[in-house]
Amino acid sequence: MIVRNNFSPFFNRAATRELSPTLVSPIPTPTQNDEVWSPDGKVTLIMQTKTETDGSVTYSFFTQTTDGGNNRLIFTASGMKGEFALSPNAWSPDNAYFFLKQTKNELFNALVFKATEGSDSYMTELRSIFEKQERDHFMSDVTGWDSPTLMHIKTQKKDEMKKGPSYWFDITGNSFIQL
Repeated sequence: MIVRNNFSPFFNRAATRELSPTLVSPIPTPTQNDEVWSPDGKVTLIMQTKTETDGSVTYSFFTQTTDGGNNRLIFTASGMKGEFALSPNAWSPDNAYFFLKQTKNELFNALVFKATEGSDSYMTELRSIFEKQERDHFMSDVTGWDSPTLMHIKTQKKDEMKKGPSYWFDITGNSFIQL
């Protein structure tokens, strides 16, 4: 008996037996890099996001010199899409610090790091310090640096969703100063 198909006039053995299941290889997860250069142009801050098959995202933050050397892992976290972001003004004017933006459960936060190698790079997270000082407002954004040690913070009123006062965050004293 000869079984014919549209592709070949020859005997089709696959048609006469059961096919074994084939293993499906996992779909590769996409990786995206965003970067912000230091003011002196010598170092870049890189945020690498890797979307996992379950929809979660792995965030890795690196600093790297312009020649591609001195690649240093700063921070890694898992979360949801859009939880972390880089600001175009992430670097302090003197290249000594940088910050990352984080929005989790609709609450804004900023993580500040020392940029110098050999130091403990994690410095502080602003929301917990702000909440100890301020009860009527919450942080809504960090717009950047007003000096090498002062970050500009925007707020909103908790109950009314109206614009609140702006603050400086003083890196040297880990304190907020209302403007």
